[in-house]
Amino acid sequence: MTTTTSTQKSKGQLLPGLLIVFFIAVLFAVGQSLKERFKPDSIYFVIKPQISHETLTTIAKKLKDRGIQVTYHDMVFENNRLTSINVSIQVSVPGRSTTSFTLQENGKSHEFEPLIFYYEDGGEKVGFVKQTPDELSETGKKIVNENLIGLLIQQRNSKETIGSWHVD
Repeated sequence: MTTTTSTQKSKGQLLPGLLIVFFIAVLFAVGQSLKERFKPDSIYFVIKPQISHETLTTIAKKLKDRGIQVTYHDMVFENNRLTSINVSIQVSVPGRSTTSFTLQENGKSHEFEPLIFYYEDGGEKVGFVKQTPDELSETGKKIVNENLIGLLIQQRNSKETIGSWHVD
């Protein structure tokens, strides 16, 4: 009889501990699911001469909501085409310090080179460059090289565009 009572006692003590472990596991899984659901899988921002001042302003506001600070200086438009711009971007990636980028393009003396900002894999791949980087995914390379003027935010089940993006 004593043995049965001690077994029942240890089972009774074990159950609350198992419930706590189960509860923590469920909270972790839900947290990870929400994190994955709401983090952008990819952000691409391409500045080409065809982009408008209004589009650039709208993009800066949208990215600010996502923790990406975009500042423009020395914007020059001639005949509704961007001919010169200086862009600074600050990106806060969770678990890392803030990263800053600055690029300038003056297409008056040569052909305007597109400026490409990318943020892939939750910030594992991030940069602001004039040429397509090797680390960019094949999908990202296609998007920035062929058909994006402006911003594309691509999440698990949705895409949001400011500017123009044509699917080929």
